[in-house]
Amino acid sequence: MKIKISDCPFCGGTPSGKKFCSTSYGPVLVCDQCGSNGPHPLSREFVGGDDAELQPLALRAWNKRANDRESWKNGVRAAADFVEQFDRYVDHSHRLSDVILCKFNMLAKRKVRKRISPTQKRARS
Repeated sequence: MKIKISDCPFCGGTPSGKKFCSTSYGPVLVCDQCGSNGPHPLSREFVGGDDAELQPLALRAWNKRANDRESWKNGVRAAADFVEQFDRYVDHSHRLSDVILCKFNMLAKRKVRKRISPTQKRARS
């Protein structure tokens, strides 16, 4: 039975199912379009053996993540939280953390806040 592969949650492309990356937790599927890796198919280390026999598990793990919308949203929020520390140093008209959330449809466009530059912050003090 052939496993139908879900679209990539990052680029929207559909992986061919032929590219895998070997890890200590079994092989992970790699998206042909953007190169993102799927989740590990095993919960503990796997030493030795044949990666080819674990590839169906890697495909199932990919499909589970692709359909797990809440985990995907948490990842986008984590990226926005990380970028927030650089908002005032980047030459962009809006806060990059808000732009990331907007780009992934997690914040309305009209709610993206303007960036506060370091000089504006000193003038307020």
